[in-house]
Amino acid sequence: MGCGPGNLSAYLVQKGYKVTGVDRSERMISAAHRRAGNASFQTADALHLPFEDNSFDLVIAASLLNVVADRAALLQEMARVTDSEGKFSTLFPTPGFSPKASAIYADQQKLSSLESAAIDLWSGKAKQLDQESVTTLFSDIGATNITHREYLDGMLMSLQAAP
Repeated sequence: MGCGPGNLSAYLVQKGYKVTGVDRSERMISAAHRRAGNASFQTADALHLPFEDNSFDLVIAASLLNVVADRAALLQEMARVTDSEGKFSTLFPTPGFSPKASAIYADQQKLSSLESAAIDLWSGKAKQLDQESVTTLFSDIGATNITHREYLDGMLMSLQAAP
């Protein structure tokens, strides 16, 4: 969900997964087609997906939860299209994701200047969420088996659950 230009989709296709990506932007869908041609892509609103209930084994929304106004509706839609035996997951920036923290991380990890600039730009513009509030959202929609994982020294976090 919110596949953007298809970077994650291309990675997943390369790993052998059958991928269906959605984004509301035609421009992003076109870019995703170019980047991950073996995946299927559709222009769609993440809050009103054109898929039947229980359609997917895994549903991923990377950096979408933090930009959607109705977060509960997004998670409910993710859960709706996830098979009862499947999982849904979201990745979001945490309050620790700041330009200063990203610069320290980039220096420690010896990121290229392009990678450093990208993470710096993202950290300066990203709306951050905290683990507790996102966990509460997952619980409120009835998600079970909620787990979390930190990335980039805790600047990003993912939560995963069963519907």
